[in-house]
Amino acid sequence: MRTVASSLHGIVPMSGLSVFLLFAQSVLFAQLADFQVNDIRGSAITPHWNEPGVSLCVNDSGGFVITWTDGRDGNPDIYAQRYSRSGTALGSNFRVNDDVGSVSQHTPSISTDKGGNFVIAWAESFDDGANICAQHYSANGTPLGSNFQVNSIPGSLWCGNPCVSSSNTGGFVVSWDASGSIYAQRYSGDGRTLGSNFRVDDDTTFQRKSSVAMDRDGNFAVVWSKVDFPAFAIVCYSLPVFAIAKQNKKIMLPLHFFLRSLVMLL
Repeated sequence: MRTVASSLHGIVPMSGLSVFLLFAQSVLFAQLADFQVNDIRGSAITPHWNEPGVSLCVNDSGGFVITWTDGRDGNPDIYAQRYSRSGTALGSNFRVNDDVGSVSQHTPSISTDKGGNFVIAWAESFDDGANICAQHYSANGTPLGSNFQVNSIPGSLWCGNPCVSSSNTGGFVVSWDASGSIYAQRYSGDGRTLGSNFRVDDDTTFQRKSSVAMDRDGNFAVVWSKVDFPAFAIVCYSLPVFAIAKQNKKIMLPLHFFLRSLVMLL
């Protein structure tokens, strides 16, 4: 799993933003000047519900791809930009979603495999529902097929907050919120679905904002927040792909434990 950042949210205004990156070379840790990613200044937006608007992944050779929510076409779309390991832009900004119109695209998540092939997942919202969509790319930025829908029943549940993670060989998994529950879907390296959508949580309370991480062999874990009034909890679900029914674990962590652990890591 090589998704290394997902930020730009919270107190920023809805529109008129730009995406910037501070690039650091790992060998000498020499910081280079930050640079603007979106080629139309002020085009980046964060939806009014303040979910993350940008995500970044880095491949084994040091190249990286950034994706964000962009409003340059008059409606929230998903855009991306590829870079070499030196920080040189490869091509220009490109739109990820095929849909052009009134549907709102937002909250992208990106991950890459060992060879640099990458996948972007995002949510699309319309008047009476929402879907989770994704697009697979080769290492040189060529789309592998067209946009595809991740959730199996179109618009039947409110869907949002997708997260994607890849293995070394290109397989990937997407997790997302669906009307108070957490769902996930596995894919092979060539983009074929492996099984069907499955529910990750087994609770009746409200679950939201999942995050998923996959190791090089395809084993993965999903973590999410559980609204268990009067407090929140962090839940973890470990799911090796080779023993999906036998090797799952669920760990309940109080929020203060999670935040204290996070501070210790910073």
